[in-house]
Amino acid sequence: MMAIPRAYYLLGALLGTAMLVAVACLTYWTKAVLVDGSAATGRSSYASLAWVTCGRGAALAVQLAVWAFCFGFMIIYLVVIGAWTYCGFESVFCVCCLCLYISAASN
Repeated sequence: MMAIPRAYYLLGALLGTAMLVAVACLTYWTKAVLVDGSAATGRSSYASLAWVTCGRGAALAVQLAVWAFCFGFMIIYLVVIGAWTYCGFESVFCVCCLCLYISAASN
């Protein structure tokens, strides 16, 4: 969540805003291309759309990218779970109890 404030800090307000608008435009354009391509070909998945429009290599690249994303997410998940269990379940229980105590005290 700190990527956008850090980008603004490094780029400044004017260039940071310009980059944010540029990325928003690219995102909108990408969505429009995917929706139009899906409607034109009748395909409903990234891999099948890449297969029809760009060939077998693009479909394979899409499948590898999805696999890499899922693998990376699994690694991050295991790191977070490992950090929790390394500290012990007692610390997690204490943090949960503290959060419940604070929320009850604020009401």
